[in-house]
Amino acid sequence: MNMEQQVFDEWKEDQNCDERLMEAIADPCNLRRAYRKVKSNGGAAGVDGMSIDDVAEWLRAIREN
Repeated sequence: MNMEQQVFDEWKEDQNCDERLMEAIADPCNLRRAYRKVKSNGGAAGVDGMSIDDVAEWLRAIREN
């Protein structure tokens, strides 16, 4: 296998891994579990400045659309 093909194969494998990771993160059960954990810990706003209460409102708006 030439170097170019090897690099492409590794990139494709990484891309598949990224897709599986994003699917796991965005899984509704995982999101609910994470939300409950942060809420129970009294979590502070993240880098985006959203508090956990803001996230709840945002999630409700998404669900309604």
